[in-house]
Amino acid sequence: MKKVLIVDDELLVRMGFRSILDWESCGFTVVGDAENGEEALEKIRLFQPDLVFTDLKMDRMDGLELMSACMREYPAVKFIVLSSYNDFENVRQAMRCGALDYVFKLEVTPEQLRRILSEIKWEPVGQSGRRAMRASVVRRAIAGDIPAEEARGSFARMFPAVRWERPFRLITVAIDDYELRKGNAHQRLSQSTIAEIESILEEVVCPFQADRALMIWQQENVEALGGLQSAYARAEEYVKRYLNQSVTAVISESHPGLQALPQAHLQNEETLSYRYLLDHGRIH
Repeated sequence: MKKVLIVDDELLVRMGFRSILDWESCGFTVVGDAENGEEALEKIRLFQPDLVFTDLKMDRMDGLELMSACMREYPAVKFIVLSSYNDFENVRQAMRCGALDYVFKLEVTPEQLRRILSEIKWEPVGQSGRRAMRASVVRRAIAGDIPAEEARGSFARMFPAVRWERPFRLITVAIDDYELRKGNAHQRLSQSTIAEIESILEEVVCPFQADRALMIWQQENVEALGGLQSAYARAEEYVKRYLNQSVTAVISESHPGLQALPQAHLQNEETLSYRYLLDHGRIH
């Protein structure tokens, strides 16, 4: 069963969506509801739903802010907008940010809802779920929000080829001009973009923020690093040519073990702050 969360500041709308159809007959179960984006984000972290129906105009955190926050932490979660007739500009913005579809929340019929649910394209659970879990583990480790032993165990499960105690370098890949163009959905470092870079580099690349992805590199020999540089140049050219995105990659100095991830991350962010002085086609 796919898990659904319903987010709207009107209680009657939330109740109506819970009862509008037999969710289980469609392969879904409603795991909860929320009256604003802040509450919804807490419940997303708790229940990890597959699909979120969300209103856009809410106090404390609106639907667009919720989508942005959720895509950073749980990029596999899909969104459908609950719209009003006077809300079309916000709906357009939500669609540009990655929403799958929208419904007029006061007029949607069970038939319309069944059709929308049946048309959703789901990635294989192993691929999307594992990528989201990797992202969550890395974010928590960089934020220092996870005990060392738990982090060690999580990395062993999520990144079998990575060794906690071994020296490493952190590679950060970032979209250029993201702040200027972030209204466009194609400017996100999307799952498909990350997957393409991952495939070309033949290394695990982990989503970190809407415009960032990270890679942990534990091979210190010069030949391996040279091969990585060549593979990255191909990946950068592919992203530019076929996905219309310009990216920059930076690599930290060597650190003695993954407990130093926060320091490596700060070093890369400092380097990225003057990225426009760097040449493209290589990792800096």
